[in-house]
Amino acid sequence: MSPRFSPIAAVALVALSSAASAQTVPGFSVTTYATVTDPVRLAQGLNGELYVGRDLLASGTSTPLKIWRVGAGGSPVVEVGNAPTPDPDVVALDVNGTISGVPGSVLVAGLVNSSLGRISAIHPDGSVATLFESNAWINISAMRFDHAGRLLFSAVDSDAVWVTTGNQPTILAQTPGPSPVWMTVGPDDSIYVSDEVGIVKRYASNGTMLDPLVANFGAFTAIDIAPGGPFGFELYGLRRSDGGLFRVLPRGVLQSVGTGFPTGTAISDILFGACGELYVAIHPQNKLLQIQGPSCACGAVQGADINDDGAVNASDLAILLGAWGTNDCESDFDGDGTVNALDLAVLLGAWS
Repeated sequence: MSPRFSPIAAVALVALSSAASAQTVPGFSVTTYATVTDPVRLAQGLNGELYVGRDLLASGTSTPLKIWRVGAGGSPVVEVGNAPTPDPDVVALDVNGTISGVPGSVLVAGLVNSSLGRISAIHPDGSVATLFESNAWINISAMRFDHAGRLLFSAVDSDAVWVTTGNQPTILAQTPGPSPVWMTVGPDDSIYVSDEVGIVKRYASNGTMLDPLVANFGAFTAIDIAPGGPFGFELYGLRRSDGGLFRVLPRGVLQSVGTGFPTGTAISDILFGACGELYVAIHPQNKLLQIQGPSCACGAVQGADINDDGAVNASDLAILLGAWGTNDCESDFDGDGTVNALDLAVLLGAWS
């Protein structure tokens, strides 16, 4: 990955509670976004809402529960579905209904018991349907959709990444070594898997191993890829052993960007939102954090035709150069908070 993170000079030290330690991410604000009981994995909806998986214990149970939906802005927080599902700690939004058959359904994965796993769908009307059950994958640890609409999931007991387009899931990639715990999908549909000792591997969309050592965090680490904005476009990890937030630089170098997050089993997931904000689920504290930087508002990422005259030409170049070094949203195409050479490259690449 090419380095595209723009450091921000200001330092925001935000106390989240009366506790002695505070989460600190220089240049960013860290706030409590919502109070949510027993939060585990996260998924974002189309309108900024979050879907939150749930488990009574951070170490895991198979207790049936209802998942949460957190409205855009952090409220309301409501239960989803007419009935609980077993161990509903992993969630994903089936926007087009590719897997569930009903657009807008929330997929929920968990243990039925020690020898059976299940993926259910909670439809928009609240009804719950069982989609898949298997003893080949039992304990699903992460679910993500790729840009082709395939559902990908990792399962710790099978040490594999599985795939389905609506039919019975099949193995896409075997993950050698320690079991996969977190998974995310890159903009090119490559698949990043973080295992239980903190090694991140990268696979092609067809399951071929691309890089067996993208990074080594040395311990359980939740991962996700920033979609632009103040965090840039890199892979990030929040490590449980020391509560550190890291950006992965080329050649696997870890750059510390935040400290003071809870340790142990407290961190249950991280997820970048569509506007580049980062959400953190903290299980024992029953809350979600939001980390935001002072950049363009959501929706600022746009095409290079700044003046909307139907062509990318010298007029747009003049506007961009006039805004150079500022955070002008019209010219900050990648939403990283600064009009710079990256934005110039976008404009030149779209030159008419």
